[in-house]
Amino acid sequence: PIHPRLRELGTRLRDGLVEIAARHGRRLVAAGQGPVFFAWLLAEGEVRTFRDHLRADFATYGRFAEQMLHEGVRVIPGGRWYLNAAHTAEDVEATLAAADRAFARIAPAS
Repeated sequence: PIHPRLRELGTRLRDGLVEIAARHGRRLVAAGQGPVFFAWLLAEGEVRTFRDHLRADFATYGRFAEQMLHEGVRVIPGGRWYLNAAHTAEDVEATLAAADRAFARIAPAS
């Protein structure tokens, strides 16, 4: 029953990232189900089209990705997130803790 576990872990990671970003004055929009999702930093709106995607704050997301590397977590700069069968609930919680520290180190949203 790997798929239900991956969906649960992915949902926890995706929703946790949105919550953590908000605590740091950022608006992270995430789309996708389970172990594969996309994340963007946006001032407003959702991402439904490529034009919406282009409105994302790629510079800040890149700084976030760099800070995650300092935490030992490799984040794909384009905003794609993947989990696989090797990931555990502990991995997700460690990633969320790393994201909290990473967002704390980048300048707050203006």
